[in-house]
Amino acid sequence: MTRPSAALLEAVQTNCHIADARHAQDLSLCTFLLQMREFHRWERGLPLNAPLQRAEVGAWIAQREALWAELEAREFLRLPLEGVDDAGGEPFETAPLNAQLQAQGLVYGAGWAGARRPGFFLAELIELRAIEAEGLRVQLCGREWARGLFAPPAVLAGDTIVLRREAMARWLWEKFEVFGLKRAEGPFKAVAQAYDLERDFLAGLPRMLDEQAETLILHEIGEHRAGRRLGPAWGEMLLALDDRRTELLLRAVPDHLADLGTPLPALLERDDAVSLHFWFS
Repeated sequence: MTRPSAALLEAVQTNCHIADARHAQDLSLCTFLLQMREFHRWERGLPLNAPLQRAEVGAWIAQREALWAELEAREFLRLPLEGVDDAGGEPFETAPLNAQLQAQGLVYGAGWAGARRPGFFLAELIELRAIEAEGLRVQLCGREWARGLFAPPAVLAGDTIVLRREAMARWLWEKFEVFGLKRAEGPFKAVAQAYDLERDFLAGLPRMLDEQAETLILHEIGEHRAGRRLGPAWGEMLLALDDRRTELLLRAVPDHLADLGTPLPALLERDDAVSLHFWFS
């Protein structure tokens, strides 16, 4: 596994911190604390199931908020890029940097959660594969070298489905932690039983990642189809909105079109009960 250059790693992680400084306050308190616990584990290199000390996490959050206060007003850093002058590459232009990183087994990602919240990451590139029938490709990412609080397990970026395996593992652990508080009946309990998570979460995790990554890919294929159906005017309308609540409601429309149009029919046709429970959970 190739380690990124120190200059690139520092630039990407700094941009992650700047994005968090500007937008962590957009989260509800509960979501913020859950995400910060998970981010603390990642930054410290702790196992998913490592017990956390409240005082230690609290001190780390205070330090991070102090760092954010210093960075909030800063512009995003340009990225060191071969063949570009000392100013570096634009942080949202992923193609030039990835053209250089792919040979090193690395991948860089940059995008937006909605029109307002940027996100960046730098990770190991495990695999690139095509979905020719859809005109898409899948970019499977592994170990994450740099990331922010915003770490979606899968996103559609143009004609590329970006699947972040490490982010997915952490997202699943969060869901399992919440489930463990009450162990309530429901779809996630069926998933936990199928992968024997209550006996040994870490032992069941690799198979769950392999199998349910395909469920996430189905959703992103659905997003791609929904985008073609809604057309570019839909995205332009969302960008023009200045009301956060309205934006959230309207962004749910392509999500519902995606799920009801692609994953649900596909999983029903396969009679894949475990993946259906995963999808509903």
